[in-house]
Amino acid sequence: MTNLETYLAKFTGTEWLAAVEEMLPCIHEVDRNAVQIWFRFYPVDLHRFVEAAEDRDATLHGFAMQGQFELKDQIDTSHHFLYGHRYWKTVKAAIEAETVVFKDEPATLVEEIKAIAIVVAEKLAVERQMINAMVAIGLATLNQVGIEAFKAAAGEVEKPKASCPNRPTPSSPNAKRRLAGHPRFSQNRQQKIRHPLRQRPRPRRI
Repeated sequence: MTNLETYLAKFTGTEWLAAVEEMLPCIHEVDRNAVQIWFRFYPVDLHRFVEAAEDRDATLHGFAMQGQFELKDQIDTSHHFLYGHRYWKTVKAAIEAETVVFKDEPATLVEEIKAIAIVVAEKLAVERQMINAMVAIGLATLNQVGIEAFKAAAGEVEKPKASCPNRPTPSSPNAKRRLAGHPRFSQNRQQKIRHPLRQRPRPRRI
């Protein structure tokens, strides 16, 4: 077990949730609810209880648990519903690097999350508030699956379906002003375009 794993194992589920709660102002609003949902989907206390049980199957049956609930089977996929998932490959690599160099324990779990997020944000040239949630999830995943399984995961990222949350939509006033000033959308080039299905068919020549 690495020093980082030993450090993360000291925190209870309540302490993990408290750290996430403290981090919320530093997490972009697009992922604030999602990161809280993730930590309730995969509670570390339940994981530890199941792992410590003498009869694992009987314990799971007692909870009537169904479907995929173990992180070891979905290291790269459990967080698909977060916007920050698109940064997972770099976040994962940064956490793996941290397991090699981690020695001095930070004062709080929040400080460790922020320290890794700073590195990732600088590498990707994005705002740190877009990264914090994924780093918290990544560390929590490492805490449950262990370094070997964590490293074995490919780090695959699902193709993003949402655009940047700070990017204006075409219907917003700011977007319209920007498009109006863009050379491809200047006033002298704007034309009324009919939908092809609504155009009347031209009569055939006989």
